[in-house]
Amino acid sequence: MTGEGEAIEGDVGAGSSAAQGGAIDWNDGGNATVLDEVATEVDMEEGEERDEDSFTLADASSREVYLHELIELDAFLGQRVAELSRSGDSEIGLVLQQWSERPSCMSRLDRSQVDKLRDNVRGCTRALNGAETRRLLALQREKRVVARAARDVVEKKHAAERMHAAIDVVRRRKEGATAELKEVAEEWAVVEKETAAVKRRTEKALGGLYRGRRVVIMGEINQVFAMG
Repeated sequence: MTGEGEAIEGDVGAGSSAAQGGAIDWNDGGNATVLDEVATEVDMEEGEERDEDSFTLADASSREVYLHELIELDAFLGQRVAELSRSGDSEIGLVLQQWSERPSCMSRLDRSQVDKLRDNVRGCTRALNGAETRRLLALQREKRVVARAARDVVEKKHAAERMHAAIDVVRRRKEGATAELKEVAEEWAVVEKETAAVKRRTEKALGGLYRGRRVVIMGEINQVFAMG
């Protein structure tokens, strides 16, 4: 990264010198290339046959190339914003005419649009170099990390299965208790009805013994009706 940092600093310095001269050098020896083409050229120079992951974020060298290009693009856009701030948006046509191979898409951009592009580039840089990206790349690169993550997933799965099993047990017990309570309530209603009938017959029989006087049985038998 030190060598790349020096290279970036040199490119920015060269661009700054061009800015001091009144314009940005768009045709800087062909450095503004597509990232995939840059990565391909690096691999061809090394003379190595590489697999399909060599041109993705999973490959460290390709990732460094992408990051390097994003940093250079950020520096260029920052230089462009500074120049627009000095010259004003109205002079953008005159400035762009000095570049023989300027991108046509840049000729229609004002400072706010360039600022937005720079924010997007910085967002890509943060995402590429962020902790979450490094974690995902470690999962893809390190078998032990993948195995540990797989074990964690399996353990959580088993814990969830045990929890669901316990919930099912509680649910079945609740359903059983509800059914049993309903059955007991029905039986108790029958007992209460029969007890009331026995009480009325007994009171009538006792009233006959006392020449038709009304007899009311008091005591614990009435608790049956109170409980009902």
